[in-house]
Amino acid sequence: MSLPDEPTTGTDHPVLRVAGLNVDIADGRRALRDVSFEIRRGETVALVGESGSGKTLTCRAVLGLLPPAVAIESGTVTLGSDGSAVELTGARPATWRRLRGTRLAAVFQDPGSYLNPSLTIGYQVAEQLRVRGGLARRAARDRGRELLREVGIHDAERVDRLYPFQLSGGMLQRVLIAVEVLRNARHPYTQALLRVASLGDWSRRTLETIDGQPPAAGEEITGCRFAARCAHSAPGCADGVIPLREVGPGHHARCIRERVAA
Repeated sequence: MSLPDEPTTGTDHPVLRVAGLNVDIADGRRALRDVSFEIRRGETVALVGESGSGKTLTCRAVLGLLPPAVAIESGTVTLGSDGSAVELTGARPATWRRLRGTRLAAVFQDPGSYLNPSLTIGYQVAEQLRVRGGLARRAARDRGRELLREVGIHDAERVDRLYPFQLSGGMLQRVLIAVEVLRNARHPYTQALLRVASLGDWSRRTLETIDGQPPAAGEEITGCRFAARCAHSAPGCADGVIPLREVGPGHHARCIRERVAA
């Protein structure tokens, strides 16, 4: 999702707030349960998960593009804040026509759209490390090459001098993974997704998988949704709602054992 400029200034106010979003299918099954997140100006928020875990449905709910027989049952989706805030849940067609393509838009599965075509791969990876991680220029460049190697780009020294149009779609996807995801995965589910992706390890001849299947839409689960498939699962994981805890600056995880898992 792309959120162009809107009247709110500063970074303290979210430009998009999703709170307690529940989406149901017409037969009564719950497809999304209690989805909450905020996006502030200048932030990028990634939804990561297996096929069928609700990523696309969440984005379509925010954009007001849910398929037939699927509807928001409760919760709110708010664009902007203070005087510019617009409640999108239940918005009229005229409101959507005014917002789509101006303040709210979708960028679909083309990784090249997320990289600046006029800047090298190495510059863009290092920029994230300098701005977000506080690294000096040389340290950011060296760490950026390490991250490219970790996602399976073996000739990182050559690739980081290239421009996005010189890479294939698969290579560009690996670059984006090197910029969001690898920095500090803390939840066991995120760690498992990275593990089965075989990033950077071409010596393996078999594809590692996560045991089991994602819960079916509408399945009632007490506690952690990943507990039945998690190597770190403990009895407390199924006792009730797992609170969202801050595990680092701007980094939260909904896991009672994430410190052990990390």
